[in-house]
Amino acid sequence: MGDAKRMQPVARIAEHRERSDARELGQARRRLADMQQKLQELQIYRDEYARRFEAMGNSGLQAPQLCDYRSFLSRLSEAIVQQETAIARAIKVIDEQRQNWIQSRSRAQALDKVVKRYQRQEQAVERRREQHECDEHTTRKVGRRKD
Repeated sequence: MGDAKRMQPVARIAEHRERSDARELGQARRRLADMQQKLQELQIYRDEYARRFEAMGNSGLQAPQLCDYRSFLSRLSEAIVQQETAIARAIKVIDEQRQNWIQSRSRAQALDKVVKRYQRQEQAVERRREQHECDEHTTRKVGRRKD
């Protein structure tokens, strides 16, 4: 078995790993986009609620209603901060996954180059062997004609 054939399973495993890392990176990016969308929705909802709170305050609110509005606005603000924290973590995860993918892609490309180099070497050896056989065959034919 030639070196190229021995290296092909290793190259396939590296290629599989690279595709897997790329898939994970894509999924992490989609999760981040979803998180950013949710953050935007929370911010819009908080702003709308705050405007309603102001409008209601201008027309006069009773103390329990005022406390409820403030409490809910506070919870919305906390949810926004938590979402921003989750987004920051997701960005770090994406950076790590991007690095993993870059490394696995480099490894897969390097192994692919090695396999191709071995294949070229093996093909060159095979061509030389065939040429040698052809030369020997021609030499034997010429030798027989002289006899």
